[in-house]
Amino acid sequence: MSDRPHFPDLDGLRAFAAFAVVFYHSALWLAFPDALWADRLRHVLSFGGTGGPLGVTFFFVLSGFLITYLMLAERQRTGHFRIGRFYMRRILRIWPLYYATLIVGALVCHEPLAMDQGLHGASPSFPLYAAFLANFDHIRHGEPACGIMGVQWSVCVEEQFYLLWPVFFLVFGRRRLLPLAILALGAFAVWYTFHDPEPLVRYYHLIPNMRYLACGGLLACLVHRWPDVISACLRSIPTWGHSVIYLVWLAALFFGSALPFGALRTVLLSHGPMLFFTYVLAHQTLGTVGWLHVRHLPWIGHLGRISYGLYLIHMIPIFLISRMVTSPDSFWYTVPLAMLCTVLLSEFSYRYLESPFLRLKSRFG
Repeated sequence: MSDRPHFPDLDGLRAFAAFAVVFYHSALWLAFPDALWADRLRHVLSFGGTGGPLGVTFFFVLSGFLITYLMLAERQRTGHFRIGRFYMRRILRIWPLYYATLIVGALVCHEPLAMDQGLHGASPSFPLYAAFLANFDHIRHGEPACGIMGVQWSVCVEEQFYLLWPVFFLVFGRRRLLPLAILALGAFAVWYTFHDPEPLVRYYHLIPNMRYLACGGLLACLVHRWPDVISACLRSIPTWGHSVIYLVWLAALFFGSALPFGALRTVLLSHGPMLFFTYVLAHQTLGTVGWLHVRHLPWIGHLGRISYGLYLIHMIPIFLISRMVTSPDSFWYTVPLAMLCTVLLSEFSYRYLESPFLRLKSRFG
């Protein structure tokens, strides 16, 4: 049996992040009536038009936290970090479903069929996708016209992170040096983000997204080294205080695009989610267990366990439904249908595609 650390509340957080992306794309792709109330409904479903980017940002912060913490815990437990076994665990987790969605995308999104569907736009470069370089395909050509191929880019960013981060850990892995190195890397990513004028680079390239991954990694260093101190700080705030923090930040993120001050809006939307999600991870990991902790909702935890499928699969039903049902009055059943199909396909994927490979992870620590 594995004795790797487990944080019970993080599965539920994955579910919320995944569904933020799912609702965002539902509002973006599915037909809605041309009416003010429908626009407001789409605005709510997409969390103020930012649900997709916010969900992806959370996944980046979470990945930086979990991967760094697991590496630190392995080194503390065994005295060393085995990079080859780390890569094998990541391959077994990421590759099966990722390549399955590429196969579906190749069948649905190949050029003749795409033209028949009336899709005119960038065609995905499948060799780049197969090499986990889809984010660079987005930078070069923009988002693909076929929505099924529009979500793999963030998995590619994480895979690039998984490839480089263990090497970074081995080079700078001394106890006092690692937090400083991560902080320096995050600072460079922030600088790069504001000095590169190309929006596609700022959104899709690994380096700008390293600020989120590094922020999670820095939190992992602090939680691993000073868990009692961080826990005491979090527990000194009453539950109602944490509730206020959650509500204020969520409201700020929802209404952030409407702020009148350009500079404040830019800083809030660029760095606010990163800081808020870092606080949420710390609170859910070490704070006093209360009603804000999602472990009290076991069904949310299960959705979190299949969240990788929810994220990668959801555009398949959404895209196909959007091509088959174009009536604006159909939204009342197309949105629930897309949700239901996404959950069922993700459950099937988790049981019959992902789980057999996940069971093999125990052979690699």
